[in-house]
Amino acid sequence: MKRSRIWLYSVVAVVLCGPPALLVGLEHRAKSALTFAPYDGMTLISHAGGGLEFGMKSNAKEAFDLSASRGFQYIEADFSQTPSGELVLIHNWDKAWHNWFSGLHYFPDRWTKGHLKLPETADAFLAKDMRHGLTQMSAKDLMEWLEAHPQIRLITDIKDNPVENLTQLRERFPETSQRLIPQIYHPDEYDAVRALGYEDIIFTAYRSKLPDDDIIAFIDQHKIFALTIPVETVTDRVIQEANARDIPVWVHRGKNRSPYTVMNTPEFATRWKARGISGLYTDYLYPAVIAPAKTAD
Repeated sequence: MKRSRIWLYSVVAVVLCGPPALLVGLEHRAKSALTFAPYDGMTLISHAGGGLEFGMKSNAKEAFDLSASRGFQYIEADFSQTPSGELVLIHNWDKAWHNWFSGLHYFPDRWTKGHLKLPETADAFLAKDMRHGLTQMSAKDLMEWLEAHPQIRLITDIKDNPVENLTQLRERFPETSQRLIPQIYHPDEYDAVRALGYEDIIFTAYRSKLPDDDIIAFIDQHKIFALTIPVETVTDRVIQEANARDIPVWVHRGKNRSPYTVMNTPEFATRWKARGISGLYTDYLYPAVIAPAKTAD
């Protein structure tokens, strides 16, 4: 009986501990392959503040600092709302929250839904311990950081109520917000964002999922800074039509399941450059040559 009980406990331990242990091993294996590399001949946008040795999509102050030191002119930041409506820097409140804050980052989302304890306010978010001793930021913190780095232009990826929150940023930070390049997600957001005084606007197609004809019609009728499309959906036709209108086409990763390797090698960038892509949202490539940021005409 005693031996049977020990066997049963052993099986239970393997079942319970096996998946997390496997995930830990896979994560460490993926991270061991991460390599920062210089790249020239393409606009590079530091994604979610930029990659760190610990991983990507942190939106941590240390990531922004590293991107600035590596010569990036464009850094993308992810803004999400707390339940109180305040803007903080986090990619999302599920996987990114688990990865960087909750301690449940090795478990599938379906195992963690009942364990979410999200911060209600920006102050509560800032009071949380971020993994690896990193420093999370509110929108106010990022605007102060931007003031101290005048060479940087910030590309916004606002997850909730983009027009409303771009209005808030414009009103609260009238000077610093002039260096923002908003990404809009639907054609009907363009006029409202332009009316706020944002001169440079990126149309990013990953939410609207417009067909090629609609994308081409939109860029025909509107002045945009760049057109951004996931690598999974961009077509040669859109690339050619945008290039014919002198509109840069930038690409980013969509729902690919290899987050640590996609978009982060010189070979990958060269392949897309040959197709006519002029910009890449990246985590681990960095500019080989520092060039001045493009500004509004």
